[in-house]
Formats: sequence, structure tokens, C-alpha cells
Amino acid sequence: MELYEEHPCSEINKKRLDLILSNKYINIPIFLAGRYSHYLIGENDPDRIPTDGAKPLIYFENQKNVSMYNRFTLFEKNLTKTLCEISKSNPLYIIQPIPELGFNVPQRILKNSYYNQSKKTSISYESYLERSKKTREIISRSAVKCNVKVLDPSIILCKTGQCISEYKGRPIYRDGDHLSEYGNKLLIPMFKNAM
Repeated sequence: MELYEEHPCSEINKKRLDLILSNKYINIPIFLAGRYSHYLIGENDPDRIPTDGAKPLIYFENQKNVSMYNRFTLFEKNLTKTLCEISKSNPLYIIQPIPELGFNVPQRILKNSYYNQSKKTSISYESYLERSKKTREIISRSAVKCNVKVLDPSIILCKTGQCISEYKGRPIYRDGDHLSEYGNKLLIPMFKNAM
């Protein structure tokens, strides 16, 4: 996997994978999480979309200009390879995508309060699936092939048919797609049940 722009994530992830595959931490559970939909499709927050439009952030096997279908196919091939490699030596869990809301949650909540607005602060589960369905399917298929357990945060974050962005009056995101420390704590039961 390569990133279109210079970004430290690619090198950091390669170092992590090399460390895992070194068998230095054999039989230690590994949890994988990532913004896979973001990497494959592009940004969904209008305030963060570049002026030339939302674009995928990754490519595989030096194939930058491929169709979306081929990008997903290459992602599945590479994900399956990685999951199967890691699961040979470590119990492995992969986390389905966290809902990406498409707006800065703390800013929206603050503006709603300050300006007495009522802009929506959640998205429907259907909207979440619209963006992440292909990614979720790939994760599920790859996990089955490699005996990897799948954890699904949408069971907690979207249990009412709406994917929440706040809990007990506090934002659970630090932007529109990264959970805050407060938000992360909502997923503790998911991890406890996995172990």
C-alpha cells in the first residue's frame, strides 16, 4: 500500500507490521483499526475536501489510476494477505469502520448551542452503510479467510438507527471521524466481549 501524498502513516504502519511479523510479540492480541473508507474513497467532510475534489488516498502495487472497483479488489487482496500473515502468530481482531460523520462534531455542537441552531449532529445508520458497506464486506470476507475476529463499533454507536456524535451532552468525536478519549470509552464493552 502506498499513499498518494507524502504521509508518515505508510512508513509507521510498515514498521509496525515488521515488528509484529518479527515474532517478538508472538501470541499477543493485535487490534487493527483504520479509516479504510477514507483511504479508498476520499474525504467526506466538505470543510476538509481539497478544492480539486475528494480523492482516494492510497493505491496498491504502483497502480495509481485504477477504477474504484479495482482499488477495492486490490485492497481486499492486500488486506487478506496482511491479516493471514499476522494471524499465524497472533490472535487478531479487526475493527469495522467507525462512522465518519462528514462534519466537525465539537464545532457543530458549539455552533448549535451558541447560535441557537439545530443542525443535525448524527447520521443515519443507512448513511453510514452507504459510505462503508463495501469496506465492511471486504473486512468480513478477509477475516473469515484468515480466522480473524471482527469487532463492530456500529453496534454501540448506531444502535438506535442513528450513529451518535455525542453522549450525555458531550461530543464523542474530536473532529468528524476520530473518536475522542471520551468516545473511545464507549467501545470498552466491545473490547471486553472480544477478550
